[in-house]
Amino acid sequence: MKSISRKGARGQGCALRLAAPIVLIPGLIVFYYFTVAPLGNWLSAQDWVETPCTVLQSDVGVHPSSDGGPTYSIDIVYEYTWEGATYQSDRYNFMGGSSSGRRSKEYVVGQYPVGAERVCFVDSGAPHESVLNREFTATYLIGFGGLAFSLLFFAALYFGTRKSKNSLSVGAARHDGAVPVVPVGDRIELKGDSSSWTGLAFVLLFALIWNGIVFGVCFGIWSDFNPDSIEWFPLLFMIPFLLVGFGFIIATIYCVLALFNPKPDLVLSPGYLPLGSVATISWTFRGNASRIRQLKISLIGEEKATYRRGTDTVTDTNVFHRVLLAEHTAARDIARGEVEIVIPEFTAPSFDGPNNKIRWYIQVEGDIPRWPDVGQDFTLTVAPLPSESSGTTPVRAEFQRN
Repeated sequence: MKSISRKGARGQGCALRLAAPIVLIPGLIVFYYFTVAPLGNWLSAQDWVETPCTVLQSDVGVHPSSDGGPTYSIDIVYEYTWEGATYQSDRYNFMGGSSSGRRSKEYVVGQYPVGAERVCFVDSGAPHESVLNREFTATYLIGFGGLAFSLLFFAALYFGTRKSKNSLSVGAARHDGAVPVVPVGDRIELKGDSSSWTGLAFVLLFALIWNGIVFGVCFGIWSDFNPDSIEWFPLLFMIPFLLVGFGFIIATIYCVLALFNPKPDLVLSPGYLPLGSVATISWTFRGNASRIRQLKISLIGEEKATYRRGTDTVTDTNVFHRVLLAEHTAARDIARGEVEIVIPEFTAPSFDGPNNKIRWYIQVEGDIPRWPDVGQDFTLTVAPLPSESSGTTPVRAEFQRN
């Protein structure tokens, strides 16, 4: 059997390839300059030589920011001697730049008064390279945030353009979105997908990156905590990020539990479904179906219309047909069964146009107490009524948004 909408799939794949650099490159740039480069310098500095130095200048720099408020930096200039030559440097650590939070900068500057004798670390191979503080700081992990958001956006774009693996493939799609006729009598098997593994991997990856960054920043805030001058803004600012991280932990646990759910498999006979036809759906479960307390199987037809409303793109969804095919609570009826489905004659066939879509699908819902429920949709391809002349030529359906 041929897959549906090959042309559309190629177009989506091309769009994904074009969009991937736009989505990923900014995150990679942020990741390099704010994490890779500072961490690389930090690792190299572990072999640098401890050298006496003298503080020449010690101030808190004030800089304007894009939102109009000031940001602050540690501006310390120090002098040191290496093999008879004198050098000056203004590098405090490998992060540099400026940020909010004046009090934390004042605290650091207070440790380096002008004229004080301190210790810096010098690269013996390039003595003009030095640093005052070579300790690890959580700010070196900030770049993971840019990388995480780029990966999240790319994943959303990727999964948004993927075709559902559960679609019934009953013929090649026409360029106008209508579905052609296939030989009568095809028997089609639908396997419950294993996309929960993909979802778990994605949620787990993002949870690790997000929580690693958030807890790293919180550790940095705690390390710089000064009871004499508490800065409440950084503490309050991190609360929403901590809550989001906790939500990702809960989502990861949920996805892990969902992996152990029984998976439904359906068989549609016959596989050819024109309007007005009658077919049989039989189902079985892979896994322990006795855990399901209630099973519902429904036939649903819905229309999606995408249009412009001012400067916004809006998608309206209308369910025009919903029938409960089966509802069981007995274990033997849940584990396997068979039900007849009727495609109403005076409705709409499947359609996949650029702005209008008609989708038919079988919805399987299983209620498992104190556990993630079973939820699976199996897309059906419903063909138009054949014309009276040939009995095989599909009738093109046109849809208009009300």
